[in-house]
Amino acid sequence: MGWNNKWIVKYDGNAWTTYSTCNSSLPNDNVRSMMIDGTDIWIGTSGGVTKFDGNNTWTTYDTGNSGIPSDVVRGIAKDGNGDFWFGTMAGLAKFDGTSTWTTYDNGNSGLTVDLIGSIAVDGSDMKWISTIGGGLAQFDGTTWTVITSATAGFPHNDVNDVSFDASGNAWVTTGGGLAMYSGSMWITYDTGNSGLPYRCGDVEIDAANRVWVTTWGGGLAMLDPNGVRVSERDNSEAKIYSYRNGIHKKWIAD
Repeated sequence: MGWNNKWIVKYDGNAWTTYSTCNSSLPNDNVRSMMIDGTDIWIGTSGGVTKFDGNNTWTTYDTGNSGIPSDVVRGIAKDGNGDFWFGTMAGLAKFDGTSTWTTYDNGNSGLTVDLIGSIAVDGSDMKWISTIGGGLAQFDGTTWTVITSATAGFPHNDVNDVSFDASGNAWVTTGGGLAMYSGSMWITYDTGNSGLPYRCGDVEIDAANRVWVTTWGGGLAMLDPNGVRVSERDNSEAKIYSYRNGIHKKWIAD
């Protein structure tokens, strides 16, 4: 676990290992995103995105050696075709894993802004793209759809994170609360109808299909069939980036 967006930490069930620019090839200590892909760990930083094999090999892609449009990488996802998607401060980047990069921005795509956050891929291979100020974008590889606060039930145009539960419902954190899409309508949870603060950060779904939400100044919230529960232990914002259960290792950044 790190503090103030610094470092990454691995826990193997017995010991903690910290990785930073001081003891590894991590390109920048400001860690913004993370994704586990088999035995590889993809880490988005303010100095580009790096792939770490968990042992000794680091491969970094930045604006100096690749087609990624910005060194600030706030989101990472992999689709069903094996392509990698990166949310940056200068648009959305797609990488085939070998050599080909494609950038989507507000000049050549359906994106209305270039400030991209997290990315999630659903079971139909639809890309759900968080933006700052431009709502939630969906891209199926051909067609773009943008959901904004003008859409009934969608609370805010600052979108932070997206996750899917066991039923396929999409859970989206925004600057105006937590929104859930069941396939036909949006439902918002906020201070007006639940115990959840307005400004929500990251969202993760656990094995029991409970929804965990980090907030700014409101602690860690958990939504289950009995309602929203908010942790009072620590009201600072935390980030849940990624975890890996199978080999009892957790990778955490904050």
